[in-house]
Amino acid sequence: MTYQRSVAPPLPFRRLQQKAVPEAVAEQIRTLLSTHHLRPGDRLPSERELAEALGVGRNALREGLKRLEAQGLVEIRQGVGTFLREPSLEPLRDAMADLIGRNRELLEELVQARRVFEGLLVELACGVASDEDLAGVEALLEQQGTPEALERTRDRPDMTFEKAVGRTLRNRPLQVMQDTLHQLWVEAFERVGGITRSPETRLAEHRAILAAIKARDATAARRAMEEHVSLERRVFHPFRVEWDRVDGGSAEAKEETP
Repeated sequence: MTYQRSVAPPLPFRRLQQKAVPEAVAEQIRTLLSTHHLRPGDRLPSERELAEALGVGRNALREGLKRLEAQGLVEIRQGVGTFLREPSLEPLRDAMADLIGRNRELLEELVQARRVFEGLLVELACGVASDEDLAGVEALLEQQGTPEALERTRDRPDMTFEKAVGRTLRNRPLQVMQDTLHQLWVEAFERVGGITRSPETRLAEHRAILAAIKARDATAARRAMEEHVSLERRVFHPFRVEWDRVDGGSAEAKEETP
């Protein structure tokens, strides 16, 4: 990341009480960030200046800054300074991915979250995506249908289509949320040792979803996406047999079971 800003302007710090000082340091800097006194890319004042402004020792200050670094809010660059970072969901994502990989209930919740969220995005795309946007998504599917592309995605999850549909909405918060769900899905897949479904089958499902979006049929598009994600959950093979038993099985599941 390139930092182009100079040292942040004088900041309205208040002196802190001694109890829970490191967390208080972190909390005050978080508050300043959220109230726009500080912006991503700004360099914080030096340790000496911060310690004096807050009325704390340097050890407590450093511990507070380390907490912010662990939360992804600042980057401490030795010999250069401490810089504010863009807000990130990465720490939360990593913690969630670790839990999901060991917990069947959380894995089910991830599937449910993706089914609801991806269904909402395609429903919105029916009303928002331009014909040019959808032509781009269609071109992507044509590319994904080549033998080389099918082989590349045979052993790993691929959510390029879902991401392309999401980008047609031009809504950055929705993009961040979708990216986070996709990253959780991939990391959960890796942690449980997932087995992918046939890329040819996935491609056919994607084409059906796109056809519904092009027809501006929000109900059909959402239903097709929700069904697609429901079938995709079978990639998490340690839970696959149990899920198939609960669901009563499906024609596709029986076809793909080794």
